[in-house]
Amino acid sequence: TRAESYEGKGELGNLSLRFVEQNGREVVGKNELYQNYPNPFDQRTVIGINLSQGGKGSLKIYDVTGRGIRTVEQEWNRGYQEVWIDRREIGSTGVLYYRFETNFFTASKKMIIVD
Repeated sequence: TRAESYEGKGELGNLSLRFVEQNGREVVGKNELYQNYPNPFDQRTVIGINLSQGGKGSLKIYDVTGRGIRTVEQEWNRGYQEVWIDRREIGSTGVLYYRFETNFFTASKKMIIVD
């Protein structure tokens, strides 16, 4: 069962789990781009990213022709973080691809938006 939190008027909130050593340092692990959830989705979805180190990078969403639809460029923190994607930001349906890139890690996944 997936853990969920709800905020305000019943909207799905951001919930994550972190592991911390006794000395207070966060246990980070490996670099990973997670499958968006839910997938397929009709309103919004979340993409999880775990990084062993922080740094500048980008999350790009493409359609099947390779046309860029949305880009999130920022300084990413070490550890787990999420990017929420709303279908209104996409303006497309069907199969899409997303790619996360930094100078130390690159990964791609596929997602589906349904009507």
